[in-house]
Amino acid sequence: MLEHTYDTLVAEVREDLNGMDFPAEEVALDRLEKLRDYREHELLAELAEKYLTNWPAGNTMIKYYAQAMIENGHAMAASGYIRSVLDSAEPNEDERIELLALLGRAEKEMFQKALSRGATELAQKHAQASFDSYCAAHEVRPDTAFYPLINAAALADITRATSVRLEGDPDPIAIARRVCDILESADNEDAWAHATRAEANIVLGNWDAVEESLNTYLGAGLTPFQHNGTLRQFRDLWRIETRGPRGQAVLAMLMAKGLWDSRKSTSEASTTIVVTGGELPDLSDVEPEKVLGEDGLQTYCWLLDGVKRAESVAAVLTRAQRRVGTAFVVDAYKLGLAGKATGHACLMTNYHVLNRDGEHRALTPRSGGQVRFEGARDEEDKLKLYLIKEILFQSPLKGGLDCSIFTIDADADLFEPIPIVDHPDDFPDLDEEPKPRVYIIGYPSGGEMQFSLQDNRLLDHECRVNATPTDPQCRRVHYFAPTEPGNSGSPVFDDIWNCIALHHGGRKYDPETGEKGMQKLNNQDGRYSANQGIWMGSIAEATRGSTS
Repeated sequence: MLEHTYDTLVAEVREDLNGMDFPAEEVALDRLEKLRDYREHELLAELAEKYLTNWPAGNTMIKYYAQAMIENGHAMAASGYIRSVLDSAEPNEDERIELLALLGRAEKEMFQKALSRGATELAQKHAQASFDSYCAAHEVRPDTAFYPLINAAALADITRATSVRLEGDPDPIAIARRVCDILESADNEDAWAHATRAEANIVLGNWDAVEESLNTYLGAGLTPFQHNGTLRQFRDLWRIETRGPRGQAVLAMLMAKGLWDSRKSTSEASTTIVVTGGELPDLSDVEPEKVLGEDGLQTYCWLLDGVKRAESVAAVLTRAQRRVGTAFVVDAYKLGLAGKATGHACLMTNYHVLNRDGEHRALTPRSGGQVRFEGARDEEDKLKLYLIKEILFQSPLKGGLDCSIFTIDADADLFEPIPIVDHPDDFPDLDEEPKPRVYIIGYPSGGEMQFSLQDNRLLDHECRVNATPTDPQCRRVHYFAPTEPGNSGSPVFDDIWNCIALHHGGRKYDPETGEKGMQKLNNQDGRYSANQGIWMGSIAEATRGSTS
């Protein structure tokens, strides 16, 4: 199971960090790669730094170390470190290409940050440094090094859409044609060659070739980490969604195909494809089945169903419009609360987000709390604020369900309630292999709405017939999913977008740092990294009983 792999890896890493001995080099590299795949970049940097004391000339380890610095937001430090390595070490050709390309990435990160701040002069400096580094990486092996060159083409392309100008105003079309020439002799078994061919054809405006190359690339059995990296490249660097209907279709292809593979896969690499703001590309002007393929189209339609659910998920806000949690629309009639709701829209969140007395520093109806449905399709509706009126039902965090159900100043028929799973027979089957996935929609870290779509495994639950719940009135669900503060009150969905649980917290397991994780369910010994939600059936039983 996924959490065992993750927890075992963390335990091995901690043992390496605290011990005096070093594993075999191939084991060390495997651990670094897994940490990168799990996006544990702080641990990756710490472990790579220790390994480098034993393998100071290990340029692959140097690469992981520099990658971790970039991912941890230290692109400037990574840039300086890579330059010092290039000046003092003697990497072979392959290592030199990788290090120069990574230097290009570090400078590219600084360029994009400076550009977003409006610091044009600084953006100019970093864009030029990035372009020069990618070109230098290509020149190490100009007949085969296509990956650095396509990044140079992307920089030449993106700067032409800004106030930044590269020296000599390089032509992205000419560079893309050179990339295509190199790819004529590339190994067709190399998945990156197909991804790069797709990127080059974006510049050339050959959308049929883009789609064909991407279909080949995405069918090559990639890891979720690779899918996510490609999605980021196309979305953030190529700004693919701004290139008309065909560009939007490519974005849809990347999301749908990557997600489809992740749903079928038993891969345990950690990554997340995120849909922000409840929006997906409009495919009305293209042939979706042709672009996505049958499987991809099926998944894209499934994802659209998720977006429909997102319209009923709200950010919980303070009077000053600071996000403090998530809530979602529920059916007052199904929960036995229709008489109390009196026709108003009814939502559910955590007790520790909203309660009558402000316990746990929560909002109260008197404090001016409000909600906003940022997944709404209409732009005006995304901005509308609804005041929290009355709490119809609440159950405390400690010894209860950590649940509050409340009304807002809007009619119930304005929103579609999210369907719930309140019968054990409808719960996902834990005997399935791979384990069932769960999906979460919320507002992590007080940010915009996000979908957590990958790396989400159902671990255990207390809802099945042979379960041994600690409290039969509060049956819990455990799952491994990337969540953050602000996800409190989020709906936890099964594979057909029915809500199985109310998310309310979770912990990583790392005894070295004092992170205790969660006690396993059903009288099992041990602890693990897990998130916890309260089964909707337990909440429904409590609300129906509260009105009897």
